[in-house]
Amino acid sequence: MDIITQLQNHKDAKDLDLSSVLYIVNNQQRASQLQMQIAGEMAEKGIKAILPPDIVAYQVGFLQLAGNIVKGSASGEGLTEYSEEKQQLLMFQIAVETIQSTAAGDAYNTTANNRHHLVKDTKSFLKDVITHMKWDAAAQHQAEKGSPSELFCQFFRNYMDRAGSCKGSRFFDIFIAYRELYEYLKSGEKFEFDKTIVVEDFDDMEPIFREICVMLEKSGVKVEKTVSSPAGRAGTAKHRWFYNYMTPLDEAESIGFKVKEMLASGVKPHDISVVYYNRDIFDVLQLVFDRFGISYFAMEPLKDSPVYDAFRSAVSMAYGEFDPREAVDLLSCEASEFNTTGFTASMFVNALSDLGYKVRKEPVESVKKALAVTVAKREEFVKNSAGKYDEKFINRINDDAASLKAFSDFLDKAPSMDLAAIFDASVASPGAKHASVYARLASVIAGMDAILAPYRAKGKDSHDFRFMLEALFEVLGCGEYMEFIDPVKEKLMFKEPQVEKEPSAAFISMLPPMLACNTSANTVFMCGMDASMDKREAVSYPAALAQALGLPLWDRLRMKKNAKLVQAAQNPGEVHFSYSYLDFGSKVLGISNAARLISKMDGVKTVSNSDNSLLRGYDIISTGRNAPDDSYRFGPVQGASEMVKAKTVKGVPKIKELLDNSTALPMVRVTQLADFAVCPRRLVNSLLAGAAGLTEADMTLRMSGKTGNFWHRVFELAAKEKKLFNSVKQADIEKALKTGIKGALAEFDPEVIQEKSGKEFLLEAEKAVIPLFAGNEAARKKTMKGLSSVEQEIKLGKECGTFCIEGTTDRLDVYGNTAVLWDYKTGNRQKTSFSFFAGKSKFTQANYSGDKRRFDSGNGRDAVQLGIYTYLLSNEKTSELKMYKTMDKAAGVIYMDGSDNLDDIETVKLQAAQLPELVEKVIAAFAEFIEQPADILEQPGMNDSGFTRGIQPCSYCEYAKNCEMLLMKGGMK
Repeated sequence: MDIITQLQNHKDAKDLDLSSVLYIVNNQQRASQLQMQIAGEMAEKGIKAILPPDIVAYQVGFLQLAGNIVKGSASGEGLTEYSEEKQQLLMFQIAVETIQSTAAGDAYNTTANNRHHLVKDTKSFLKDVITHMKWDAAAQHQAEKGSPSELFCQFFRNYMDRAGSCKGSRFFDIFIAYRELYEYLKSGEKFEFDKTIVVEDFDDMEPIFREICVMLEKSGVKVEKTVSSPAGRAGTAKHRWFYNYMTPLDEAESIGFKVKEMLASGVKPHDISVVYYNRDIFDVLQLVFDRFGISYFAMEPLKDSPVYDAFRSAVSMAYGEFDPREAVDLLSCEASEFNTTGFTASMFVNALSDLGYKVRKEPVESVKKALAVTVAKREEFVKNSAGKYDEKFINRINDDAASLKAFSDFLDKAPSMDLAAIFDASVASPGAKHASVYARLASVIAGMDAILAPYRAKGKDSHDFRFMLEALFEVLGCGEYMEFIDPVKEKLMFKEPQVEKEPSAAFISMLPPMLACNTSANTVFMCGMDASMDKREAVSYPAALAQALGLPLWDRLRMKKNAKLVQAAQNPGEVHFSYSYLDFGSKVLGISNAARLISKMDGVKTVSNSDNSLLRGYDIISTGRNAPDDSYRFGPVQGASEMVKAKTVKGVPKIKELLDNSTALPMVRVTQLADFAVCPRRLVNSLLAGAAGLTEADMTLRMSGKTGNFWHRVFELAAKEKKLFNSVKQADIEKALKTGIKGALAEFDPEVIQEKSGKEFLLEAEKAVIPLFAGNEAARKKTMKGLSSVEQEIKLGKECGTFCIEGTTDRLDVYGNTAVLWDYKTGNRQKTSFSFFAGKSKFTQANYSGDKRRFDSGNGRDAVQLGIYTYLLSNEKTSELKMYKTMDKAAGVIYMDGSDNLDDIETVKLQAAQLPELVEKVIAAFAEFIEQPADILEQPGMNDSGFTRGIQPCSYCEYAKNCEMLLMKGGMK
């Protein structure tokens, strides 16, 4: 039965006047889907107009009921004193009162961290207390003094005291409104209500809402219960498929193509839902759907919006210390009032770097000087370009110069502005794309200044002011908004800004896991079901408190999650289950227990990526950054069936075409060659991800330094102080490291590369990193007497016929007649070991009975990488490194604390002597491999050169046989 007929069957609904129905659904996405379903049915039936029902998510629906019944309000607007955002800011105020800031010495922001966690966790606690009707028990509960529960109880009582002081026509907040409606209905008094209430998915609602529905019925209100996705639709055969993919790109692209096929065959968009079980697959789905031209809608966090980014950067620059990179954000953000072209923003980055802003620590002056330099260059360009370029281009350059000047003026005035003024000055008037987010933030920010006023009065350097300012952005960022994405219309907006995006019935719903069972779609794609689903469901407040009050613990949450999964899998006519077992760096994600059970259920057909989606994925990539070419844009148009069959546009690319082809020969980095030796899939995965733009760094990220880059530079500069660094005295090595830190600070700002203050970062370096590293370095030189560091950041390379190898190893030491190559691993402070270069097991006596063609399966990727470096050094032709060619070779890893994995130098030298033959075989196999088409990874039983196998066993996936055979002629005997 269609939704319009179903609504017409209600007693109070007359013809197409459905306004007498209050239709309460489980979530906002379901409400949007239902509205689009009605619009679609109207178009099918030729209905020109309809008086629609009031369709609302249950959070809003029960607030409206509370207003109608308890407060006698006919309007649903302005029913609460505190909106969701203001409520959370109030919680931060209460947290400031509950946890007083320490007088001094809180270098690690312990107080602020405790306040943040208290608000986040208590918000969850408050919601559970209300929705499970435990407010009396929570108010009376006396936790043991000094226990974690005591703080929660104290916070809850403070909050409820505030709520009790609220009088008048409004509720304190939405939670208190539910409680007051529940208490009002407890009397069982009969009353008139002028609408029929239809409640969807009654059993799936929180306890308080189910209780309120029962009470309403007892009070004489007409309440009807339905389900959004009735099981066993008449005339619909149930089909279940289970897919296992290689990467999220592979998975998302396959889903995108299936959706396009369905739309082309006439399936309505509101009859398709995609349920994402992790955020990674959702992000890639967005990319794929945009390129396919598929319209969709989803709830998005405000922090992912460019409008939020622009506002946050502007406030940060207005109120004190900030990272000058945020100026780049404002110049390159599409929602910023100061937005410029990418080239102008790049000029500003260069000017900022030339000024040495990271050393000077004068962010405002640095940014203003860089702006002035960039303006002068842009104006000079216009002056010298008369008649050379078209008028449109010159006008854009002039606009850039005007934006830069406006930005400089903003920096002068910003410190005296309030938040609303900063928003107006820094965020551009919205086009259709950002209108909803702009309006949401503008309405919230207008009320924030009053809340922040008492804290601003304490001064911008006050701990409480900084804390409340951070609280503002945490609250804003956590908010959500419904986003409707129409790639075709958005593409038009860039060409014709006057084109407005109108809501239509042509959007597919994207749902998070807990909403999977609240969809009426006949076809559901349940994707991203990797092992991350198996994470324990934990409550954020103390388990002892939950147990004392009778609130659900993790085991009940897990049961609820599983029940929703089963329900979601049973209701639709067609379900496509899927997961990908590798991320783009080839980290093993594996399969979840839920997906494993589903794959074994009766009636579920397992499909092992039979449609070669990797191949099509590359075709999408190769057509550019926007949506694919016209042969992918098929819809209900002439020739659609032929377009469906034409799954590819171009021929299959060879693997070498995915490499860096900016040089005369395709260039492969040492790390990529090591990826190949470990697992060929790993290499192709990363190449495809890079081509798709999934590993692309934006301008700001390219400008910033990472912690690892900082410490690599420190160690490099320290080693150049040869007399100190090569000493066996720890104190001398510490002096060299401090010189290295001083030099690195001229290039890297610790406040850029760490989520902590520069003072904390340097304090940790001085008290922990330097002494540990220096101590282990001194011990190494005492053990290996005569060890001397001679070269740093050694660039190595070799032409290998049809490609070239390039790489940089961190450090070269000399030990007698042995050249020792080191690789710094600054992400790991613990000493670990792998057998390839450790003396515990000889390389030639590893798992394969002395077979010198193969790498030991226990070596690890790092060992292979170091092996290739020693090979390149042996073949080096530059005069600077020529003297090391004939030396014995060894290699190892040095960790963040200065420890290494080089246990037995003589054994390592013995092992390294076997490397040239092995690496030559790697290179020969690689040369053959890159001539293969990219879809080689989808074809089992490949011929190969027979020298290596994947270092990590592939028992986690169904491609184990493929991987085993890919380079081993049928696998180990």
